[in-house]
Amino acid sequence: MDADLITEYDRRHEKLRTYLQTGGAGNLRDIAVDIRPTLEYFCRVAYPADYPPGDLLGNFRNRCQTRLNQGNPVMPLPDVQELRDLTDYGNRFHHDSNPQGYLTVVVTDAELQGFVQRTLAFCSRR
Repeated sequence: MDADLITEYDRRHEKLRTYLQTGGAGNLRDIAVDIRPTLEYFCRVAYPADYPPGDLLGNFRNRCQTRLNQGNPVMPLPDVQELRDLTDYGNRFHHDSNPQGYLTVVVTDAELQGFVQRTLAFCSRR
């Protein structure tokens, strides 16, 4: 396959799948860091009208909640809550969201496996 056709999303998604398939092989911190950008890319593609280029995942999340409350949902309530939970976990390892501690947050394999499974499930719902 032509390497130019493989996006960063494809690489991250493959890394998350491989991590699960191998029972936790790989650098746990790198895997945890990949959760947030995987969600960002997926949501941008799945919801382009509501998540325009240059916008932040947190803004999109809040927009989803607001629109849900207004009766004009972007996604159903369980998906909004799941996106919030997954993003909150991913933010622990993100330099902008956790500038004081993103490098020192302890990553546990058991917790990470659950969040990776949930991220992959979320990114396959649409």
